[in-house]
Amino acid sequence: MRADLARVRGEAVVRLAYMEFAAPTLLDVASEAVRDGIEMLRVLPLFMAGGAHLQRDLPEQVARIEALHPGLVVEVLPAVGEDPRLRATLREVALEAI
Repeated sequence: MRADLARVRGEAVVRLAYMEFAAPTLLDVASEAVRDGIEMLRVLPLFMAGGAHLQRDLPEQVARIEALHPGLVVEVLPAVGEDPRLRATLREVALEAI
C-alpha cells in the first residue's frame, strides 16, 4: 500500500511506520521527516478499531516525538477501520463469502 500511495503522491510524502516488532518505528519516521525538513506528520492508523495501541501506545509515542522534535506537528487521524467506506467494503466481502 505504501508503494502504491508513494507512486501517486510522491516517495517523500508517504512513509510507513510500525507499532512494534518491526522497523521503522513512528519515532524513526518522525526523526527522518524532521531531517528532511518536514514540519507536519499526519498519522493514519491502519487498525480496524481503537484498542490499546490507539488509546495508550500511540499517544505515548506522539508525546515522545513532540518532546524530541518540538517544531514538528503530529496529527493522528481516526483508525482506518472507523471509516464507513471501509466498513461498507468489508461488509460486501463478508456477504459475498457467506
